[in-house]
Amino acid sequence: ALITNGLKEVQRRRLAGSGLAGFFQAVIVSDEIGLVKPDPAFFRFTLEQLSPRPAEEVLVIGDNPHSDIQGGHNAGLATCWYNPARLENPLPDPPTYEVRSLREIVEVVG
Repeated sequence: ALITNGLKEVQRRRLAGSGLAGFFQAVIVSDEIGLVKPDPAFFRFTLEQLSPRPAEEVLVIGDNPHSDIQGGHNAGLATCWYNPARLENPLPDPPTYEVRSLREIVEVVG
């Protein structure tokens, strides 16, 4: 699933223009559900859409440590921080994985 904060018109237009929409089972935009990352309810809502996928099989991949990685932590999910700029982790807890390239994400998810 792709989950994103923002206005539905903007985010859906971006996704359509990217050519990536077909790769996701579900696309969930905060504006459409009234929740925003890092609220764990956003992540729980997403899990419900992916049912019967157990939480142990879910990996939150994101480039924002506060909304994506902290949000995943808040929901009890494994996380992968896409950090090509090699920034220092600003969070108290490290992500499950930290990658610097899209190729590394492929290696993580196998």
